[in-house]
Amino acid sequence: MRYAASSKTVSALMQKQWRERRKSGSPPQPSFKRCTCFYLKLQDIFFFSSQEYLPATIDDFHPDVILYDAGVDPHERDELGKLKLTDQGLYNRDMFVLKTAICRGIPIITVIGGGYDEIMALSARHSIIHRVATEVWDNYL
Repeated sequence: MRYAASSKTVSALMQKQWRERRKSGSPPQPSFKRCTCFYLKLQDIFFFSSQEYLPATIDDFHPDVILYDAGVDPHERDELGKLKLTDQGLYNRDMFVLKTAICRGIPIITVIGGGYDEIMALSARHSIIHRVATEVWDNYL
């Protein structure tokens, strides 16, 4: 994602991935005083205490909109992911992120991402975010 003065990226990584990123000399995440877009790539959200970190970050940042990459790499059957979440774990993560945004009145845009498996299993995992979005729409909007 190209950085602009009106955006902020929050990328939650597993601890090992974070150390590797720091060793590689990757630049720190940009931060700005006033932003209009908040991009979340929370593939491995449990590196952070998600129930504290995500709401606090959103509250500090005051985004006008959130772009959420609902990656399925952390699934237990994904060879590249390391978190070993079940389908229910992905569902719970996605529900938490969407409810956190919606309960604050912040529009959220979500995309599917990542995941390595045979096509039917992968497409089933990618459909989890759609089921969550439908449930949030039906129950909270």
